[in-house]
Amino acid sequence: MTDEELQAARADLMRVKSELATSLSRSERLAEELQRARTTGAESEAARRELATQANELTLKLREAESLRVRRDRDADALRRDVDTRMDSDRYEIGQLRTSLEIAKSEIRQLRAERAILTGQLEVARSDRTGGMTPIAPRDEGDEVRMPAASFTPMIDISEKSLRGPSADSTPAE
Repeated sequence: MTDEELQAARADLMRVKSELATSLSRSERLAEELQRARTTGAESEAARRELATQANELTLKLREAESLRVRRDRDADALRRDVDTRMDSDRYEIGQLRTSLEIAKSEIRQLRAERAILTGQLEVARSDRTGGMTPIAPRDEGDEVRMPAASFTPMIDISEKSLRGPSADSTPAE
């Protein structure tokens, strides 16, 4: 070989050596990038699995919460119906009590009227027995028309004890 060929071969060899070094450098960088990509991929896969696990847990919690909400809604509806039923029965009972109150008021008015009649009969009977007019207790109503004593006949028989009226004998002993 001649010197020129040798020089050309050396130049080619240097060029090939330089390209080889560049290729090796590129290959190392690609290997590092591949390793980083694999590491990142493994980390991403681990993160994906962890997120999937968390998503499953949250899904279970959401289902439990939904179940509790449905149960709470059912309980609230049942309670609402119960309260409505109680309110209706209370309203009915209040109506019954009002009716009873009106009946009781009417009976009280009737008993007061009967008492007034009986008191009047007692006074008339006492005045007939004593032979004179006894003063009648003053009434609230001054415009009341009095019936004459002679034409009055009692509706019931009054006992002798009632006719005696209040006396000193009936006071309690000390």
